[in-house]
Amino acid sequence: MYYLDYRLSIDKSVFSLAKSIDGRSWEKQDSPVFEGNPASWDKLIETPEIVIIKNEFYLYYIGYPESNFDNGIYESEIGLAKSKNGFLFTAHGSTPVIARGGRKDKDGITSPGITEKDGKYYMIYTGWKNITSLFGFLGQTGATSSDGISWEKENKAIFKEVKESDAEVATEADIVKGTDGKY
Repeated sequence: MYYLDYRLSIDKSVFSLAKSIDGRSWEKQDSPVFEGNPASWDKLIETPEIVIIKNEFYLYYIGYPESNFDNGIYESEIGLAKSKNGFLFTAHGSTPVIARGGRKDKDGITSPGITEKDGKYYMIYTGWKNITSLFGFLGQTGATSSDGISWEKENKAIFKEVKESDAEVATEADIVKGTDGKY
């Protein structure tokens, strides 16, 4: 299990790994598996998502250029780190694999969920755009990729939800294949 781990000793958030044989008792690994870059767009990191592509571990994550949340989710983008063994990840390049700035994610991107079907990768993520305005957007959108590195955004809402107020929106979703073969 990969998880966000705040390390008081270094005053930063990192991704860590814990292992379990039975899913109830967990043993934490001492060293972090990945840290953001304090001088880059991913100074603060969160929300690890692991996918295995061609026998390599792909760790997708959210990166923020600031180390605090004074600006909320604004400026968040999706990065990628890779590992051959799953214990130590290295950032793939120095820029996000999915940058904010589209029609549905102008201000920020969070919460990636990825699945594969017939050699194509599908990502669902939360897009943020002018959420305090009448024409803003906060909800699920997505992207597709043939290699897990280069992504093409959908730039549209993935689904329309029923909501009772402006405060009720779907912002944390994942995509999983069910036993019936549907997603």
